[in-house]
Amino acid sequence: MDVSDALARDPDRARDPDLSLRLWAFLAGGSGVVALVPLIGFFALGAPFAGTYTRWSWLGPANDALSIIVMPATAVFAVFVARRLRSRVAWVLTGLLVVAAGALVWATAAMLHGAVGFEVQFVVAVPFAVAMFAWTLVASRRAARRGMLGAGMSRWGVIMAVSALAGVALFGAGLLLGGVADAAETALLIAAGIPTAAAWLAFPVWCVALAYRWRSAARERHPPNQNFHLLSPSSIPEAQRKR
Repeated sequence: MDVSDALARDPDRARDPDLSLRLWAFLAGGSGVVALVPLIGFFALGAPFAGTYTRWSWLGPANDALSIIVMPATAVFAVFVARRLRSRVAWVLTGLLVVAAGALVWATAAMLHGAVGFEVQFVVAVPFAVAMFAWTLVASRRAARRGMLGAGMSRWGVIMAVSALAGVALFGAGLLLGGVADAAETALLIAAGIPTAAAWLAFPVWCVALAYRWRSAARERHPPNQNFHLLSPSSIPEAQRKR
């Protein structure tokens, strides 16, 4: 059964103005969840901090290759959300996210081909993370105000975004202390890694949940299961209208 047949059988889906938004949210989140599998395996089995190559080290490049799909999908998903929010701030952050995603795709592809080192990709990844979670913070709050996200989804997005942005700030503070106070630097870097990693792991799951929990304003104004035509005068028999 093709898409047109599915929409014909389910007219509610055909009236959903946010179907593309939901599909891109699911693609961004689903591909992100898949990319997390080799990432977690790399840190759990690949001994990335040991400085030696193991039989599980290939999981790192596998995650990088999958992220080339995740980042553009996330950018397109952000564009669809910004279109619905109609917020200047959301559009500015969306533009920054699109540019940062393009730069990170280039850096990741170049790293996989050996043209640049991991340091270059990391430097490009930080602005992408800041743009993505700043966008998440604004989008979660604006969507909740417009009735497109429930309180739970909005709170999840806000907590996730604030945690990640706070982690990035702690990471920057730790780098500033490099060579000055080694113990403080180490403590800040560890403190930065925990919330940032948690938010990075949670973001694709949040996208998948949003694909199902997003509320279309048009569908809320016109509930699909109500037959408004039954209430029109033309649908009432002549005998009943004269009573």
